[in-house]
Amino acid sequence: MRVRVGTKGLIAVLALAATACGSVVAGTPVAEPGGPAQSSSWPSSTRTPVARPSGSRTPSATSTQAAGGSPFEEHAVDNECVLDSSQISALAGVSLDGGRDTSTKRSDGTYGRSCTYYLTAGGILSFTATIKVMRPRQGRVTDEMIAQRKEPGARVVTDIGRAVLIEADSDFPQVWVFTDRFVATIVLVGSNLSAPPTDARWRAAARQIVAVLPS
Repeated sequence: MRVRVGTKGLIAVLALAATACGSVVAGTPVAEPGGPAQSSSWPSSTRTPVARPSGSRTPSATSTQAAGGSPFEEHAVDNECVLDSSQISALAGVSLDGGRDTSTKRSDGTYGRSCTYYLTAGGILSFTATIKVMRPRQGRVTDEMIAQRKEPGARVVTDIGRAVLIEADSDFPQVWVFTDRFVATIVLVGSNLSAPPTDARWRAAARQIVAVLPS
């Protein structure tokens, strides 16, 4: 089982991101109740904010276990924009903004959350990257959890965090970054890139994520 944004799903997200309005409809990115509104330039600082564990384990913090059999749950940290504009731009090879911590209301009333990044040049199809941070539903990240995420052809890096899995999909390149407590995944929209990231760029981004996730 792969907890990732598949081709159809990511295309749907891209379309929603391009047409999002102020009203709350199923699948549309909105500000989570009680949370601050985020502008397209947020965060204004070029420094990556330190991720802090989220205390939320309410029913709205829906586990991905229920949706897809994954041992991970969402809402793991208060801010999923764990890469700033310069860092995500260096990874993607194109100029991206600082990210928007985005909540998406599902049809069952729960909220999914991720950080979404857009081309600074703008445009209707400017959505280019997303980062999601999750944590195990119970205990810490295990070798079995990592093995479940590994797709055929994925490259394994073992000297960063607990492990890093690089998936060189030309349509939606992706990386999984595991620490003892968290798993972060980055998905890029390949059509907005001049070329997929090199392993060196994936490794640099993975190190930056590990550095800001709580130990």
